[in-house]
Amino acid sequence: MIDVTEINVLIVEDDALIANDIFSLLKSKGCKVAPIAHNYEKALNTFKRFPVDFALLDISMEDHLTGISVAQKINELYSIPFVFLTSFSDSATQKAAQEQSPYGYLVKPYQEATLLST
Repeated sequence: MIDVTEINVLIVEDDALIANDIFSLLKSKGCKVAPIAHNYEKALNTFKRFPVDFALLDISMEDHLTGISVAQKINELYSIPFVFLTSFSDSATQKAAQEQSPYGYLVKPYQEATLLST
């Protein structure tokens, strides 16, 4: 079993309420959580400044660079596991997400237990 206190998590989520909820949940379980990244640029800057072992990526964000764009950069430069967390479950979004080889795909609203087990 993985010791969650040894995992450094990055949350990439543009909705502050959801991001803070996930942040609080992970911290309460003992995870180390990097500062929340609300967009692509902040996510890339976080990788440069903090150790990241795992990422939770919102697919749809306000700017044109999505969580899929972040996943592409992770695959290109960092090779860490990530999970998509999104409101979109249509086949086109799922196909685009699967092309990035995520470790999981969670649809909002998520269940706390499902998020933690994933």
